[in-house]
Amino acid sequence: MTRGYIIDVKPLKRKLKLIFEKGVEAEISTTFPLYLILDNPEPLLEHPAVERFEEESWYFPPDYKKKGTVYRIEINDLSYYDDIVKRAKERLRAIHVNTYPSVLTQTLLRLKAYPMHLISVENGRVTLLEEEGSLSMPDLKIATVETYSWYGLSEKGEKYKLYLNGEEIDSGYTKDFEFNEFVDLAECMGVTCKGFRKVTVRIDLTKAFLRAKGLMEWSKLSKTLLREIRYGKIGKVVTTNVAIKALRRKYLIPDIKVNVEKAKTLDQLARADKGGLILIPKPGCYNDVYQMDFSSFYPSIIIKYNISPETIDECEDVKTDIGHSICFKRRGIVPEALEEVVNRKEALKRIDEERAEAIKWVLVASFGYLGYRHSRFGRIEAYELVTYFSRKNMREAMKIIENNGGKILHAIVDSIFYQGDNDISYEVEKTLGFRVKSEKYNWVIFTQSRGYGVPTRYVARYPDGKVKVKGLIRENLPSVVKRFLQESVNILAEAETCEQAREKIVEVDLMKEELLSKLEPQDFVIKIKDRAYLRGSNGFYNAELGYSGVNLEYYRDYVNRWEEILLSPLYIVNG
Repeated sequence: MTRGYIIDVKPLKRKLKLIFEKGVEAEISTTFPLYLILDNPEPLLEHPAVERFEEESWYFPPDYKKKGTVYRIEINDLSYYDDIVKRAKERLRAIHVNTYPSVLTQTLLRLKAYPMHLISVENGRVTLLEEEGSLSMPDLKIATVETYSWYGLSEKGEKYKLYLNGEEIDSGYTKDFEFNEFVDLAECMGVTCKGFRKVTVRIDLTKAFLRAKGLMEWSKLSKTLLREIRYGKIGKVVTTNVAIKALRRKYLIPDIKVNVEKAKTLDQLARADKGGLILIPKPGCYNDVYQMDFSSFYPSIIIKYNISPETIDECEDVKTDIGHSICFKRRGIVPEALEEVVNRKEALKRIDEERAEAIKWVLVASFGYLGYRHSRFGRIEAYELVTYFSRKNMREAMKIIENNGGKILHAIVDSIFYQGDNDISYEVEKTLGFRVKSEKYNWVIFTQSRGYGVPTRYVARYPDGKVKVKGLIRENLPSVVKRFLQESVNILAEAETCEQAREKIVEVDLMKEELLSKLEPQDFVIKIKDRAYLRGSNGFYNAELGYSGVNLEYYRDYVNRWEEILLSPLYIVNG
């Protein structure tokens, strides 16, 4: 018997080779499903890779009420998959359906051989040894190699550092890199990816959205192989989760989007086509502030109101004043899929923040894919309903805060800032039925741009002296500006009130002059879309070419602008 977590899979003829931790392997017998809509599948049996076919009844989109006939073709060799599809389309006028998720994922689903899940294989049979979607995760041997140029991390860096499960074990010149020990996963950059001789899955960090642990979480969540998901977009995880629910209900998955937006008058469009609620903050510094956030707000709205493409305008269980209604007579596949993800994120927050953050990205993207024009499970009316209920609930929350003595300072989509003596989040949570998180600050600085407050940029101090910084220290700023802003925030954090923070302005100015007098070449680097540049006397040039001097006045002016952005609100103290 072989026991372990599935890390990778290789399809063979009539078999799958399962690869576990430490490279342990086991084989199981299987065929691979192909779904077609056609009149007569008999001619396909002439192909040597086609073993048999089964006639099945599936619910057809967009409303998934009517059933139709679909043929499941079982093939024994995945290398012939595309050839069989091509023949079926050209000779039999077949329509290829259920193309998502991948055929390999669909094969693993019906075998219950889920990636990143604990299973056993005995006599060619798979047994799932843990609950589907459990929080457990394999303890893998993960190697990470990062390459550095003179200015820092770089895909083309001439030097490297090698880490094994987070501990540095080697360094040297990139051209000499080679690693002969076995590792389950190798995180690498550029040419160093070829230096790993014994590895199950390579992850090129220049292409991947997340690091290994986050990708492992995506793999487990979506039951998709790591190598299929390592360079994919978040939408792949979102769509796969919903597609699995659809497959299990025998909801046909179209190859293209089938929901067409209903015709609207200009008046209907004006009422429905809106985003989340945003109140522009008045620039300044505010004492004694609470921030109240709705946890996973948009996904929670989708779950609470059963918003899914097939539940909209099917009946009038819930009516709205934007012209759409929602039906509760059956559970939507989108809210069903999202509820599991929301619960998983909350559970992971207690045990692993990095994995919880990976799930957070999935939840953030889930709303956007409802309105994405190519989304298989998208529908613009669903998108409009989510924003409608978000605005409605935000306004209700603001009324509750004001009725309890709070003064609203700022609101953006799922978050409300208010001044007051009490935490009112419990009242909001109890009344509206959404999970709410509250944070207390000694002070909050809302910055400005051209005289107006910036909704997504603020600095806030906690009572314990820690500071939250949002939208201020951006990745595309010169390194010297980022250093200045971080040190400025550290100085301001010593102040317990806005008045004390204003007294720190002189100290920040002195720090700035000292910083500008001791700059090194790497301080002038600007990262834009993973490329590094410097500003010289004749414009920008690529940092990969080496350091050739800079325009010092450009960088001094840059720092001065951001100093004004950060400190000017301190002259406006609002209680």
